[in-house]
Amino acid sequence: MNWQSIISLLIFIITMGLIIARKLDKSLGMMFAGMLLILIRISDASSAFRAIDIEVIFLLIGMMLFVGIVSATGFFQWIALLLIKFSKGKPVRIMIYLAMGTAVMSAFLDNVTTVLLISPVIMLICDRLEIPAVPFLIVEVFAANIGGTATLIGDPPNMIIGSAANLSFNDFLANTMPIVAIIIIAGLVVISLVFRKKFVVKRDKQATIKYISPKSAIVDMKFLIKSLVVFAFVLVGFLIHSALNCTPAVIALTGAAILGIWQNKLHFHEIAEKVEWGTVFFLIGLFLATSGMEQAGVMTAIAKFIFSISGGSIAGATMSILWFSGAVVGLMSSSSVAALVPIVKELIPIISESSGIPVQTLWKPFFWALSLGACLGGNSTIFGTTATIVTMGLIERSRKHKITFFEFLKYGIPTVLASLFISSIYLLLRYVLPLCRMAH
Repeated sequence: MNWQSIISLLIFIITMGLIIARKLDKSLGMMFAGMLLILIRISDASSAFRAIDIEVIFLLIGMMLFVGIVSATGFFQWIALLLIKFSKGKPVRIMIYLAMGTAVMSAFLDNVTTVLLISPVIMLICDRLEIPAVPFLIVEVFAANIGGTATLIGDPPNMIIGSAANLSFNDFLANTMPIVAIIIIAGLVVISLVFRKKFVVKRDKQATIKYISPKSAIVDMKFLIKSLVVFAFVLVGFLIHSALNCTPAVIALTGAAILGIWQNKLHFHEIAEKVEWGTVFFLIGLFLATSGMEQAGVMTAIAKFIFSISGGSIAGATMSILWFSGAVVGLMSSSSVAALVPIVKELIPIISESSGIPVQTLWKPFFWALSLGACLGGNSTIFGTTATIVTMGLIERSRKHKITFFEFLKYGIPTVLASLFISSIYLLLRYVLPLCRMAH
């Protein structure tokens, strides 16, 4: 590595370290790191700004605007209350139903919005049943992060990967959704075994659940119907966006604009408040910093390192991408996948030359490994995803219980290890074995 590579990597590592230690605001810190690489001439300004993936930025903003508008109707709280009513007040059933509901919602919404909408309902029900809410909230955030792995729009890493690797909404449905369903089912089995005797609820408290009225959560029924109509068109648009010759970002922004205009009670500044601007600008800074490291040769060096530890084999490379990305996002954040995409792009031609398999054949399987590692790995630490950070803050404020970094590891590490182990088997059976048969 040359001096530009070393300096750019040091700037990135120091910035991320300060962000993780909460000594530096993540958005401002990463923006500064990107600008610093330009100022010291490691990064070329025009190349750095071209590296900002506008498709990802506007897809993220469009979905945040859309979900923010829909959430004002009370629709998502209605779903949560309905699931709780079906549970008949049995705590483990509540946990399982809410985990299922959260996972499904997170596949089509952003994770932060999902946990912010469902968490108050969880705490209200737990208080009514006089049981601790913290286990339910932790399970909820795990379900949100796993569920978001299923689709292009479910998690920012998939938005980044989809745009960079030219993968469609349907590609994610066909390739990541099946394994996410398996992981969720396995998780529900574990929940039923671990928690079946953990909670004791008095009969009179349990009986109060039948008096819950899910309809009471609906704030505006007329606008809810409008929202669901537009949401249906947006989902259809995602499914056929290739045939429409239209990008997912355009569909998301169009849906948000139509819904905002239709809900004439809201002004744009009220709608704009629904966007998690910190995440948006963190991503912009990350694209800038990653561009600097890429221009300095850091990504090529890391790709060669991964190739060396993989033994040059397809199976070794796939597993290295999966587990390496899972470890990195746990220590940094799931959005740091923007720094991993160029590494995979550099690695694919090296493996192609080694194995004799065309680059285009290796392209998608390697990016599915990155998607699963980046999305699932975020569950390992308290900093892994924005949804986790938000939920831990909610627990600290409302439950007066601070979950430390190391305390969270007790829940996060087993969850991630199990998820990545199941993903490893899936990748090996579905992609690696067929590819190995093709290798010379």
